[in-house]
Amino acid sequence: MTEEPSDAASRDWWYRSPNGEIFGPYDDVELERYAGEGRLESAGALRHGPESSPWESVDVALGAQRSPPTSEVNPGPPPRINPPLNPSAVDASGVSSVSRVAFILLALLPGLVSIFGIHNIVAGYTGKGVTQLVMSLVLIWGMGCVSSVIPPSICLSGVTWIGLLIWSIVEASTVTIDAKGKRFSS
Repeated sequence: MTEEPSDAASRDWWYRSPNGEIFGPYDDVELERYAGEGRLESAGALRHGPESSPWESVDVALGAQRSPPTSEVNPGPPPRINPPLNPSAVDASGVSSVSRVAFILLALLPGLVSIFGIHNIVAGYTGKGVTQLVMSLVLIWGMGCVSSVIPPSICLSGVTWIGLLIWSIVEASTVTIDAKGKRFSS
């Protein structure tokens, strides 16, 4: 008759995600299941045993583990792995071909002549950029032209210009990455 190890003794695997979050403890069955489901990123690390044990890459640690799972255990919640917002858009180089200075200048200077959205189109945010461009052409320039026939329409043109200018200033101040997730070059 074999004795099962105590719960504390069998639950001694810890997982550290690539962004530094630590999850666990997990037993051998849970660890094998998570590995089989692809929930452990190879860029992460595993530790077996107490805090003083060294961290090993997931591939090395799983290769060293010899005992296959013998029974299903309720594993509890899986480790949280936060993927990038758009995994296909992340590039290893991490630097955009668009300059931060160019982004800021394209956000502000064309706005002086009532053309907005060019900065977003250049940075790859085409939906926002086209929306801003259409709003500036229709609601600022179009209403400006209509104001010669219907004078109150100039008010809509002015309000739209102020709104788009504020929107562009906020984006120029806060946006630091392009649509592919790369940081603007300096």
